[in-house]
Amino acid sequence: MTIEDFLFGLIRTALWNDKMQGVEGVEMDHNQYETLKALAKEQTVYGLMIRGLAKNGIRLGKMDAINLCSIERKLAETNASLNREAVDLTRIARDGNRQLVIVKGQSVAALYPEPDYRVPGDIDAYGSLKDFDALTDAIGKEWGVNIHDTGYKHVDFIHNEVDFEVHRRLSVFCSMKSQRYWDALYAKSFDETDYVMIGGEKVPVLCATLNVLYVFVHLYLHLLVLGIAARQFCDVAVLLHHYKDVIDRDALEKHLRGIDFYDAFCAVGCVLVDKIGLKEDEFPFKIEEWHRKYSERILSDVFKRGNFGHYNRKQKDAGWMHSIETGFISINHCLRYYRLSPREIRMFLPRQIMISVKANLKKE
Repeated sequence: MTIEDFLFGLIRTALWNDKMQGVEGVEMDHNQYETLKALAKEQTVYGLMIRGLAKNGIRLGKMDAINLCSIERKLAETNASLNREAVDLTRIARDGNRQLVIVKGQSVAALYPEPDYRVPGDIDAYGSLKDFDALTDAIGKEWGVNIHDTGYKHVDFIHNEVDFEVHRRLSVFCSMKSQRYWDALYAKSFDETDYVMIGGEKVPVLCATLNVLYVFVHLYLHLLVLGIAARQFCDVAVLLHHYKDVIDRDALEKHLRGIDFYDAFCAVGCVLVDKIGLKEDEFPFKIEEWHRKYSERILSDVFKRGNFGHYNRKQKDAGWMHSIETGFISINHCLRYYRLSPREIRMFLPRQIMISVKANLKKE
């Protein structure tokens, strides 16, 4: 068994209580623990690793056990902090009667069997365009934060040491046809929202079908550019499991085909079923045999690049050489996944080149 397979085994135990065979009572030595922890950190799933080790009865040395408990405690504290901030953000929106939903992150963590074991990041929210300026003005005044406007997709700021992104547009496509479909679809998303419990409070989120669609699209677009981690695959699996009885499968297929990502969704589904352990009947579509050919390709990029492609980069600092390296990685990924989303990829390369050149010329 490879270390990657071992990590997936721990993830399946943490998510579905699917225990590994022949490991209970086995003691992991320090080097094995450190190697496993480093891989889980790259994949942003060290919380699930911790839970999987405990549930499988795998023993650690004294110092490693202390280290694990320290990580576990810090995870719980960080999640609690982000939960408070997410709840307070929705309160500001609600007090002003402005439309906002929490997306990704803590809204997905709330659906995990044990939310504190999902490694948190920042807080993402999506605000209605008609309320957006008034909403961000209210946030700035009440929290006293400096809000940076990226101009096209979102604003960002920091409050109580937590990073926030409030989106006016959830995803940006290179295909204008896909962008028009997406913008029209999510402009209506506030007509039917759902709620999850975060920090003991009901918090508004996207409806089940649009939630699954967005979290998947976020995953796939990052896979095309530089890479994505196992955590995002776990998020999609958890959403599909939680909403298995309420997802509108016909609507989801229509939307995926509307942005030309249906085959990409099915290819990712192979990883969800074969590696993450999602039940096949909980995946909304039939996976074709040719989709499965992409599973190992996706996994090789996941483990090579890690969370958002941060690992195995030769060029660490921003600049022309970093952009050139990013370009080569993106071109390679696009060629590898062309059949899964040809419309987007045909427009992806020239657009990314233009963006990169503009960004570097601006710095000079």
